[in-house]
Amino acid sequence: MSISKVNIKNLNIAVLGKGPSLNNFIELPDVDKYVIINNFEDCIEQNFNLKQKLTITPTVHIPNRNIISVQGMISNNLYKDLNINFVVQPYIDEMKCTHGGGCHCNLYTYEYFKPSNSIQIPTKQLDQRHKEYMFKSGDLDGHPGNKYPFYYPSAGLAAIAYACVEEKPKNIYLVGFDFNEGGYASGEKWTAPSSELLGQKEMLDKLIKLCPDTHFHLYTLAEFPYEHKNLTYYSITKQDKPMIKKQKLAVVLGGWHYPYLYYKQLKDQIVPKGWEIDFYVVSHRDPELPIVFEEKQSLLKDRSKGLLQSMDENLYNRIITKQELSELGFIYNEEQASIGDLYQLNQWVQRHYKGQYDKVLFSHDDNYMLTDQLFVDILEHKAQIFLNVEENKIEEIDTKFDWKHLSSGILENTTTPRTSFTFLDKEFLDKLSDDLEKITTEGVDLDRSGETETLYDLEGEQVSTKALYSWNAPSRNFANWIKSNNYSDKSVRLSPVYRVTKYFIEGERGFMWTKRDETRIINNLSKYYDLS
Repeated sequence: MSISKVNIKNLNIAVLGKGPSLNNFIELPDVDKYVIINNFEDCIEQNFNLKQKLTITPTVHIPNRNIISVQGMISNNLYKDLNINFVVQPYIDEMKCTHGGGCHCNLYTYEYFKPSNSIQIPTKQLDQRHKEYMFKSGDLDGHPGNKYPFYYPSAGLAAIAYACVEEKPKNIYLVGFDFNEGGYASGEKWTAPSSELLGQKEMLDKLIKLCPDTHFHLYTLAEFPYEHKNLTYYSITKQDKPMIKKQKLAVVLGGWHYPYLYYKQLKDQIVPKGWEIDFYVVSHRDPELPIVFEEKQSLLKDRSKGLLQSMDENLYNRIITKQELSELGFIYNEEQASIGDLYQLNQWVQRHYKGQYDKVLFSHDDNYMLTDQLFVDILEHKAQIFLNVEENKIEEIDTKFDWKHLSSGILENTTTPRTSFTFLDKEFLDKLSDDLEKITTEGVDLDRSGETETLYDLEGEQVSTKALYSWNAPSRNFANWIKSNNYSDKSVRLSPVYRVTKYFIEGERGFMWTKRDETRIINNLSKYYDLS
């Protein structure tokens, strides 16, 4: 039978089997989409890198009809936690289920797979085109698939067929397909009848031959005796456990106010599994100068009492020393204090950044942490996030969204992100780094080199922000860079309100309390916490 020509998409897909070569998952490049099969929960839970990729990357699940294929996925909440946006049933119309017991057909409607009342995922069967590729009943003597008029020899081969026939990718990466030679990556033994091994290599050979415009990349521990121009076979080393690549976060503090409490709060954040964190201080004045402590006390002493005022008192009853910074594990560097804010990030990038971090957090040192879950929720994509592409328009988006830049809250009448607490993804920072010097200096006419006092001009009880107005120019330059480099729809916010998130309050000129914003900050805080 002739096979119709297909149009190849500029798409890269990885299909993941459950064989021991899946332990080499980190050797695969990043792709646009993943396809997983059957009861994959054990493979996911033992491999941090794999779970993270399936959390942020669109994923298709292809389970066979046995209830076991979805039971563990449901009980481990993986249909909610992962980015599974499609479920494919590896059957065509002629392969009817007899519902003789043990199937999970009751979880399907015509258009959706519904593993719970709160989750529904679009679903479909294999396209009828697959009859041209499948084995026919009787082709493989003794194979249990002969009960159907057409079949693939396993759910894994059906998944590969789905990917190359229906998704039509430019490249397809295969790992975990060891043709049931050596058990499973999760450590469980092969228990199915040997007849189910029949035809697997032959079917993969057939699919590669009939999809000549897709390049197949096969990472396997098994021998594969077929050669094709559109096949690259990778020789890999057997791993008894998943190869794990720890990811790295740099936390970069702009050192000026130096409250011991905030530095300790950041160090006490829980580190998520699979991550390492390095802490830095870009110092613009020595924390041990007497003025660092003294200038705050004169402003604190005459204030009224209140929640935000007490936070400020807690922050500034102790200033951290350089010895204490070292003991907490901060790498301390003194830099020229010409411009603050993002210029300190630029100075850190020039001194330290060589592309070695997966994420970077830049923070002013006048914030107040409210929880120790910040890094867990941000890095594991559990945090509520928002888009603010248009002024005064806030859109909550899926927590699993693969953002490239994340800032704190939202300010009315602008889309310019606040930069006093900013996460940057490696892709984003790699591109930004060459432009940071220009972004952080252009339009700035205030140079405070050699100055060690904070400009505290008072308007009644309100600390004025006018003196540092030109230091807002880098934020506007940064916003323009985001837009011109097509990152507007990948730049997200951690909160829909001003200066308050679930995780911290952002200071203004060193303080949580300001006369002007006290009511607004308290109201915003009450959206997350019961203040009664």
